[in-house]
Amino acid sequence: MKVALLIRTLLSGGAEKQCVILAEVLKPAHDVIVVVQNGEEINESFRLRLDKIGVPIYSLKQGGLIRRTTELSKLLKRQQVDIVFSYLTSDNILAAGAKVLNSRLKVVGGIRNCKMDHRRFLVNKLLSRYVHNRTVFNNYSGYQGFIKKGYKAHKCHVISNCIDEINNVSLERNRDSVVNIISVCRFIEQKDLPTALRVMRQLVDEATVKVKYYLVGYGALEQQLRELIIEMDLSDYVEIVIKPDNLQEYFEMADIYFSTSLFEGTSNSIMEALSFDLPVVTTNVGDNNQLVEQYKNGMVLEVGDEEGMVDKLSYCVATAN
Repeated sequence: MKVALLIRTLLSGGAEKQCVILAEVLKPAHDVIVVVQNGEEINESFRLRLDKIGVPIYSLKQGGLIRRTTELSKLLKRQQVDIVFSYLTSDNILAAGAKVLNSRLKVVGGIRNCKMDHRRFLVNKLLSRYVHNRTVFNNYSGYQGFIKKGYKAHKCHVISNCIDEINNVSLERNRDSVVNIISVCRFIEQKDLPTALRVMRQLVDEATVKVKYYLVGYGALEQQLRELIIEMDLSDYVEIVIKPDNLQEYFEMADIYFSTSLFEGTSNSIMEALSFDLPVVTTNVGDNNQLVEQYKNGMVLEVGDEEGMVDKLSYCVATAN
């Protein structure tokens, strides 16, 4: 079977990582291609991984929706693609358009969060009900909630995210006078990072040992976060790390993982943190409460509960030290 994976970009991110992993899983049994809407936005490590297994990357030209849909349809016909997996809303729209132009094409749309704004929700609902052959959710929370709001249950399935590898050996961390806390995410509103910084300000004031917070990722809010760090007098306690090549080393040196997300699907970063034996303090969104067992491998709190976050992080800091 000829399979195409359609995604907006191949930059570092959850959907992009899942796209590459799916290509690696499917390749031994199927002929696979990856189609990127914005071909200039490709992470070099992802490019190398796909090249290593012989999966070609095709890029769509910039232009309006009709032009890109037509180009995608022609590409899929030329490549004799049987089925398309799409990841994000714009991908779902393009894949649906290609299906309208090519009735033999099968499309599996993707939903990657437990909630979305009304416009995106409505668009994806219509595509799922009337155009796509199937819809894959990466989280049970969204799957259950969206079906209650009109998605057809028989067309919807859950395939949770996965990570590249799990560490099988418990890590021995070098304890010193500093407890390191880490968050790995895009710098976007969904991650509610101003709340994380306010929590860190309180934690620094109350902790009996020195705390260092590593905010690892990239995104449009980077400058705002840097300004907040200065405004909150956190420069000595918070470090922003942009797209490190050695992400594993940050997980290895960390003592605690922290997430303040307003909504999620299945969190790649939390799964990775757990694979490094890190206790996780996180908000109760998406499938986080399926990953984190209260007081066993971390603690789950409600969105915006800054006092609770400080309290749970303080407990983890005392335990780590």
